[in-house]
Amino acid sequence: MKMTKVIVSATLLAIVFNLNLFSKKGIHYFKPAKKLHLTLGVLVKNKPKGLLNPSEYVLEDGYLYKGADYRINGTNIVLTDQKNINSLVGKVVIIYYDIKKDLNKILEKKGKAPKDYGEQESMMQMREDWVSKETGFHIGHSTRKRLKTINYFKVIKIAHYPGFSTHEKKDSYQVNFTNYFNGSITGLEITAHYEGGTGKPSSKHVSVKKLKRLAKGGKMSVSINKLLNPGTKIKRKRAYRLNSVIISGKATYRDHFHFDVPIWLFVKRK
Repeated sequence: MKMTKVIVSATLLAIVFNLNLFSKKGIHYFKPAKKLHLTLGVLVKNKPKGLLNPSEYVLEDGYLYKGADYRINGTNIVLTDQKNINSLVGKVVIIYYDIKKDLNKILEKKGKAPKDYGEQESMMQMREDWVSKETGFHIGHSTRKRLKTINYFKVIKIAHYPGFSTHEKKDSYQVNFTNYFNGSITGLEITAHYEGGTGKPSSKHVSVKKLKRLAKGGKMSVSINKLLNPGTKIKRKRAYRLNSVIISGKATYRDHFHFDVPIWLFVKRK
């Protein structure tokens, strides 16, 4: 079964090609589109037997089916054109999209799956937030019923969002976020996500800074400790270390964003 090609209406194309992503001064200001949602996130490339980012699934009939090539914030995305976006992988991007139901609709049948497909990966100790919605703890496997409940994004436009950067210091990271939307962001919050403890790691989240409103072109900077409790006597293997930074806010009257940035992706030393 080949993936059905997505047909974009003339009206939708008109919206897309009239998106004004740049001001006269050459600064990126992203405007909302009337019939599309928008959000920010790190573009992730899917891969076979990926824990959080599987690109294919073994279904009940024992066959392997190809899914989406990429995802953002845990949700699979499908592009409306054949544009190569590999250069955006691992970067914060902005997408304009429609929400679509039933992941079965994008599957492409490949062939009979090996009997032990995903068996080794499924034997690992995992937390629920380490695996995808499609497979759960049975890595590489899913069902038609399960995939029917999962949404995906039909992406009309994708572009790099230049408003996020980090700089590494001795005991902390400086995190910078700039508002490149064509209007204010409300309810902006930066949260530190730490991982640590003995045995299977556990997570802790600490709200670092909140702003009721960040004006167009405004910048928010915070310093986040590498360790959750710096200066305390904690055994090295039990320490909670900064794993990622979560940024959330409301960009338009209906569009919220909430994305998790692995800190190691963006570190720049001063």
